[in-house]
Amino acid sequence: DMGTAIADYTDPELIQTYSDRVTELQRKNRCLLLNTMTSQGFAPFYGEWWHFSYGDKEWAAYYERARAIYCTADTKPVVKEYSIAEGNNTSLLKADKWNGQEVNRRACESILEYSNDADQAGIYYSDINQLVMSGGEFCGNAAAATACMLGQDNSTFKVSGLRGATHVRVRQKSDNQSEVTARFDDMLFSKTKRRIRGRNVDIIEFQGISHILLLGDLPRNYMDEARLIISEVDLSTASAIGVVWYMKLSGSCAKINPVVWVCDIDTFYYESACGSGSMAAAIALSVTTIVQPTNESINVAIENNTITTRSDVTNRVRFEPSNR
Repeated sequence: DMGTAIADYTDPELIQTYSDRVTELQRKNRCLLLNTMTSQGFAPFYGEWWHFSYGDKEWAAYYERARAIYCTADTKPVVKEYSIAEGNNTSLLKADKWNGQEVNRRACESILEYSNDADQAGIYYSDINQLVMSGGEFCGNAAAATACMLGQDNSTFKVSGLRGATHVRVRQKSDNQSEVTARFDDMLFSKTKRRIRGRNVDIIEFQGISHILLLGDLPRNYMDEARLIISEVDLSTASAIGVVWYMKLSGSCAKINPVVWVCDIDTFYYESACGSGSMAAAIALSVTTIVQPTNESINVAIENNTITTRSDVTNRVRFEPSNR
């Protein structure tokens, strides 16, 4: 019993913390609440017995701090969208502070709501210098797009799903297009062969994504076929799994058609360009030029556990989600 209900403004004098019109029990209860809250660093507002704050200007004034912890939230973050090798539309946001994978996942879902034709979303966090994808998976294309978003000719950052650092170089080709070279260090991988559904397949497992490669054209029912293939392969530890149909072309060249399942968010996408799928094809087929479904190419070089990609990145649009 505190004497009034919370937010009952009927009697402005009665709601004051030290009102002389409350009973002895109500006064003790208010003091108990006040002492408990202030012992944990909250600041009281004596005009309302229930009102406490932390980190705002009232808190700073009460404890004679130089400044408040919190400020007005930016409700209109700028989302940038890129395409890699003229495909795989990727929406990216730059944020100051990492708050965990669950918050990241929800934020990415919100970004995708405003980006109708994006295949994927990720957020670069400046405090940990890392790009984190919606499902915590590794994405080579998003890493290349992040290089353009950061706006630096040379930069180094981390990418979710990858233990080593990512080093990028950006060469401007036009007002909205750049050539990005991305070197992924400590890109540990394994290569195995299996027979699945009567076909020989190559399985390339990276840290943040695994790919199953099989020879042939993209089937008409590729989504159903991809699910069946994935269900027969034990890749339970993978953050994402790709099924990549390929055709070997002349010379050191192959063409791919990738379908990627991101496990944590349970999304299936036919990707019009795929950086990690291109890496897997380079490993499995010993090729260096991988033609994407867009007919543009991603070039891949492999040296021990270091993989380097080179691709064109196009700055497509930027938009401001309202009040999210």
